[in-house]
Amino acid sequence: GMEIIIQNDTLRDFDYTITRDTKTDSLYYWYKPKLELDTTLFVIKNKTFVDTLKHRFKKANKDSLQISPQKAGSLNFYEDFTLQGTTPFVSIDTSKIMVMDKDSLKVPYKLTFDKLYNRYSFPIELQEEGRYSMQLLPEAITDFYGKTNDTLNFKFSTRKKSDYGNIRVNLINAKLPLIVQLTDDKGDVKYEQYAEDYPIVDFNNIDPKQYKLRAIFDSNANGQFDSGNYLKKVQPERISHYPKLEDTNLRANFDLIIEFTFLD
Repeated sequence: GMEIIIQNDTLRDFDYTITRDTKTDSLYYWYKPKLELDTTLFVIKNKTFVDTLKHRFKKANKDSLQISPQKAGSLNFYEDFTLQGTTPFVSIDTSKIMVMDKDSLKVPYKLTFDKLYNRYSFPIELQEEGRYSMQLLPEAITDFYGKTNDTLNFKFSTRKKSDYGNIRVNLINAKLPLIVQLTDDKGDVKYEQYAEDYPIVDFNNIDPKQYKLRAIFDSNANGQFDSGNYLKKVQPERISHYPKLEDTNLRANFDLIIEFTFLD
């Protein structure tokens, strides 16, 4: 685990929480009560690593609580409707949150909280061609600074399963564990599966399009790609690209099977 120690005595006894940016590796350090400070020093420690960072405080725009869907519009069948906030979520009152289907019937939901990424997810049993609405009454969600939401209304929907396709990847001669990824032309990861025990991965109900396929040799078996560390002389984990792009074009309502053979 990682430990963050603050070098400024005035901040040391303050209440704080940490969230992580979804797009970058940035960590956000939130503290209260607020102080007018220019800079402070943080010491970051884990088992093998110590670093001191000088931090310049940004003047946040009042740190107002704004809540928005992580993904608006159409959800896939393996996705959960998820809310994210501009300030850290602290508590939620589900008696003030209601999900309705297109017939105005209440839909039961579960609740999960990802504290690091600051997201509430609401798993429900999604039906094909479903249309859903969610209402949050005032004070359903409270943030780190004690601020709460006003009335919020969100809508989301699903398509037909036949609008999607499936890809099964048979990993021939593979050394497990492997992280298997489908990416777009730019190399952005669209779908990811982890092959730990069996040399087969399934990508079900995914968007029909042209993908690139690659596998990452998860040599430290931590379930994620490690890009290496120059100072520690750790090599990045090896990536193997599937060579035949024409075999990875997925059509709607189609089951595609790909044999991904590894040479060594």
